[in-house]
Amino acid sequence: MQTAYQEITAMRKSGQLTEAAALAHQALIEFPQDLWLRRAAAWVFYDELKRAIYKVDLPSIDHWYLKLKSLCLPDDEAVFWQSVWNQLGELLIRLGQLQRFDAFDQVLAYTTTLPVERPSDVYSHWLGQVLIAGRHWEKLADFIIDWDIANLQPEDYVPPVHDDGNTGLALAEEAHISLARALLAQEEIADQASLLPICLILLERLVAHHHRYQYAPFYITQILIKLGQTDEAIKRANGICQANTNVFWAWRNLAECYALSDPNQYIIFLQRAVEVGTQKHGGPFAQSDADKLGPTRLALATALLDRGDKPGAAEVLRQYRVDAESRQKPLPKQYERLASRTAGW
Repeated sequence: MQTAYQEITAMRKSGQLTEAAALAHQALIEFPQDLWLRRAAAWVFYDELKRAIYKVDLPSIDHWYLKLKSLCLPDDEAVFWQSVWNQLGELLIRLGQLQRFDAFDQVLAYTTTLPVERPSDVYSHWLGQVLIAGRHWEKLADFIIDWDIANLQPEDYVPPVHDDGNTGLALAEEAHISLARALLAQEEIADQASLLPICLILLERLVAHHHRYQYAPFYITQILIKLGQTDEAIKRANGICQANTNVFWAWRNLAECYALSDPNQYIIFLQRAVEVGTQKHGGPFAQSDADKLGPTRLALATALLDRGDKPGAAEVLRQYRVDAESRQKPLPKQYERLASRTAGW
């Protein structure tokens, strides 16, 4: 038995996974309850699982995961189970990059049988990986609600500081705004009507305790607009702009409050957003990147054309084109459609 454990471990470390798996299978038939033997086999099956995940080979992933679970390793094997959680997170990242959201359910089904404490580092890390992988996943809001962000750790509310000195989003803020973004994108009005008020409460509570968070206030106003509370949305957005006059997203946010009710105010604040974004001011909301500023320019050009201001729209589109070409970004079809409406200018 001890010899089998040592041989399996040695084979695994030397990369002989197929041989190690075969030996583990045979040894477990003879000594199914031996914990050390099961541990050795578990790491072999884990390495096979890891190899299958690297290839995004879903049938093999399923095979090795079931083999691993059949060992019934104790839940308190923390290092091992954390490694499994991390690998499944990597699989979600790969699936997200491939737009294989159809396979998310298979991966998430695995997690229902894995031990995890809430709150814990594993819980938080896994949530972060899902938020990265599932940004465009239609079931993301349901996942966040079921996973329950109430179980985040205190350190998850602290924004990370990157090597360049800039501050990133805290996991807590990322989770809350991901929930808001996912709900706002849903087409089912019934789902929005029932869950957006809950999301609004969560965001309000978050902002009340973390005043410096970057994007939560933006999504509060977006939800208020969606819920038809336009006056309150304008009040909130104005407050953000007064406190952050050189903030791109603040003015873009305020513009959206007037998108349906007052076209002139909508244009004024879109122009202010473009002006601020172009000036590349600092601040937590600043977004001078063409990927963020570009859509605002296109929105402004559309609004100007709807008002009959072809010269103004043509100038905005010229700025858009110069910026896109300097960054070697392709011009989208929306740009081409708008440009055709400004022919001659």
